[in-house]
This record gives sequence, C-alpha cells and structure tokens, in this order.
Amino acid sequence: TLRPSFLEDKTEAWRRLIGMQLSKGGVGEAFETLERAKSQVLLGYLVNRESLRWAQEDAHSRILIEELEQLRGEHQYYYRLAHELPDELHSSPSSNLEQTLGEVRSRERRMRAITEQLYLRSGVGRSENPAPTPALEDIQHTLDKNTLLVEYYSDGRGWWAFTLDGERLQAHSLPVETAMLEQLQMQLRGNLGAALQLEPGSPACRSLTRHAQRILQRFYNWLFAPLARELHGKSRLVIVPYGDLHALPFHLLHDGHSYLIEQCEVVVLPAAGL
Repeated sequence: TLRPSFLEDKTEAWRRLIGMQLSKGGVGEAFETLERAKSQVLLGYLVNRESLRWAQEDAHSRILIEELEQLRGEHQYYYRLAHELPDELHSSPSSNLEQTLGEVRSRERRMRAITEQLYLRSGVGRSENPAPTPALEDIQHTLDKNTLLVEYYSDGRGWWAFTLDGERLQAHSLPVETAMLEQLQMQLRGNLGAALQLEPGSPACRSLTRHAQRILQRFYNWLFAPLARELHGKSRLVIVPYGDLHALPFHLLHDGHSYLIEQCEVVVLPAAGL
C-alpha cells in the first residue's frame, strides 16, 4: 500500500534508465524497464480499488479510514526523515535516527492493524502479491505470426515506438515532439466536440469530418508510417499507449484512404504484460 506514494517522484529515474538503455542499444532492456514502470502504475490502481471496496457506510469505518490516511502522511514524512540526506529535509542529527525509525515502525504497526480491521469489516480477503512483470520472451510467445504489438513511450520531449512480434523487438524514434502531439490532440478534441453539436449528415458536419480525417492522418504519419515495414502483412495490432496517447482513438487513425480499424483488428491494452 505504500509503494504507489513512494514511486510518485521516481518518474524521472525511470526515464533516465530507459534513455540510457536505448542509447546503448539495449532495446530489450528498455522495453522491460518500461513494462516494469507500467506495472507499478497498475499496482497503484489496484491498491486504490481495494480502498474503495472498504465499507464506508458505518461511522466507525469512516473514522478508521481517516486515521489511516493521516498515518500514511506521517509515515511518509518520518520515512524520508530517516532515510534521506540531512540537508535535503533539514532532518535531525544522526543521534535521533533511532527515534525517527521508531516513529516509522509505530505507524506501520497501527496502519497494519487498521487495514486488517477494514478488510474484516468489508468481508474482503487479503489480496495476493501481484505476479512479476512478464519477461519479453513470455510476451512474444503470446503473439502469432499475424499479430504485431506496438508499445509507445515518451521521454518528455520525443516519442518512441517499440514493435514486437514473435521473432524480434525493435525501437523506432518517431518524427514528433511532445508539444506537437499535445497541440494536435487539442485540435482533435475541439473538432469532435464541435461535431457532437451538429446534425449528422449536415454540410457543416461533413466539413468537420474531412478536417478530422486530416488531423487523424497526421497522427497516422507520426505514429504508424515509420513502422510500415513491421506493419506489412499483419491483420491484428495490439497497441499499448503511453501518457496522453491513452486518450487517442487509435481505431480512427486515417492513412488518407481508410481508417485503421478498416485495415486490421485493433486491440488497446494499458501494458504489454496483460
């Protein structure tokens, strides 16, 4: 339950590790690091889901949940105080380290006790530890000869695409920057919002459709055209978005002649390991 809050400010560390691996040609290592990072995010969602399942109808449970949230904040403070460098948090002298660790342990004991009570009151059994992130070879074994997996990644400035089939993994640097992608996504959202206010089949709606196709073609040129060789002959795409791309309707990407969903089956997953 403490892992998601610990990882909140670790994104830059993941990015630097992936960047170092890509610069050294370690495509497989970069792919698996990205999947590990995504598995941590998914774990955070699962933890939040468990919290939402706790019964909050009675006053006693609500009091326990409020106390648990307060303890989590205090635990994080004392944990950082004990483990980070003194000048980073103006922490107490080393002579007080054992006292600080005692504060950490006492809150962990109370948090564990509260969590047990909440599980019992809600009738929710203990969740097992999550399975480890599948290895690259394990993911490859699930892909038949007609399937291509495309996983996207951004380092905050530029974009990459990992393509994976049953035989090989490749990394492609894409001809788009983050700012360009964000701007085009705003245009697409504005276009769709305007279209929803119009009568289907009206001249204005047809005009917006043509404009949307031009926008979607630019997305296609950035995200799929560089992968043309890998896409050739594939009838099924498994797409794993990243960041803002989770809001992009990949099925609607347009190559100038047809939509992507008219060319092949499209499956979208939050992580390749799923």
